[in-house]
Amino acid sequence: MTQRKKSEDNPLSIISRHFKKAFGECIEEKIFVKGKKANKPYSVDLHAWKKDGHYLEGWKIKPNIGHVWVEVENKRVQTKHIERFLDSAEDVMKAKKNGEAEWAPNILIIASNRGFTDEAVEKANKKGVYCLNIRRDALHFLGKIPDTKGKRLFQILFFIFAGIIFLSILYVFSVLIK
Repeated sequence: MTQRKKSEDNPLSIISRHFKKAFGECIEEKIFVKGKKANKPYSVDLHAWKKDGHYLEGWKIKPNIGHVWVEVENKRVQTKHIERFLDSAEDVMKAKKNGEAEWAPNILIIASNRGFTDEAVEKANKKGVYCLNIRRDALHFLGKIPDTKGKRLFQILFFIFAGIIFLSILYVFSVLIK
């Protein structure tokens, strides 16, 4: 049995191996991206992007992705880490909107080999951030996987249902008036 080098067992290397399987060569490690308000660029542990059909197959992540920003923590993730990550991503999105950044993330993933507090997972769920727990050579999603398509479907069904109720009320009033 061949032993892997110690560097291959660090969290970023593990994530990188999995993402290379899903995205092919469309990944970069340890890069910088400019934000709108920050004086210096943000460090991005792993940046992956879609290139004609490449996406995280089997991970139930939306297939219509553009750019993925993965933040890898070598510590137990707390709420403050999620908030800092969200602030950084929001700043980069503003910079992209103003043409100051080359790309902005569509999907945010925070990964840790030391786990997450319950509060951090809850905050991430509310904000649409994927939490990945790294155990040995496997990745495990924690909490609810954000489902923007499900939210949109719920909104559409709600408006259709509200429209039907409104039309029914109008019909009842028109019958009563006659």
